[in-house]
Amino acid sequence: MQEELRLFWAVLLPASLVAGVSGMQERLARTGADVKWVEPQNFHLTVRFLGAVAPDRVEVITAAVRRAAATCSGFTLRLGGAGAFPHPARPRVIWVAVDGEVEKMVQLHRQVEAVLKPLGFPPEGRYTPHLTLGRVRSPRGTAALTPLLEELAAVEAGSFAVDRLHLMESRLSRLGPGYTALREVALGGG
Repeated sequence: MQEELRLFWAVLLPASLVAGVSGMQERLARTGADVKWVEPQNFHLTVRFLGAVAPDRVEVITAAVRRAAATCSGFTLRLGGAGAFPHPARPRVIWVAVDGEVEKMVQLHRQVEAVLKPLGFPPEGRYTPHLTLGRVRSPRGTAALTPLLEELAAVEAGSFAVDRLHLMESRLSRLGPGYTALREVALGGG
């Protein structure tokens, strides 16, 4: 029996935006807060996390998501404005906001969830598109993050066209996760 794959569907960022987002992340990291920062090559917008999946199900899942993606036209998103869940004064997850045609991103998420439900993936519930920069490991140094998050709330990294989704495999190691794109599906049936 093959080992299960840890999978998720995502929108990947163009290299031009990775640099701008990395700059915001670097400024936040200089605070010395105890945060596990996402490696810039791993920046993405999660559309749907799947979890552990048997390798023989990849093609069925991809076919279903291809059908869902065909019903959604491409759209434009903007990245900018750093923030934190649940609140900048009590950060647990540091993120970059997603703006632009967000309603189309949410609709894409709903379409993907609808085709995955019959395949045994129950709906996740609330969905808020965001780009994770890091996860707070302990409260040490987080007080220094709050004023910088407020300052970076108005900073924009730029916009980009979303025209495809990627099925990503996440492999965990001592150094953190590494992501590999396994499949790609175009929006609008392209």
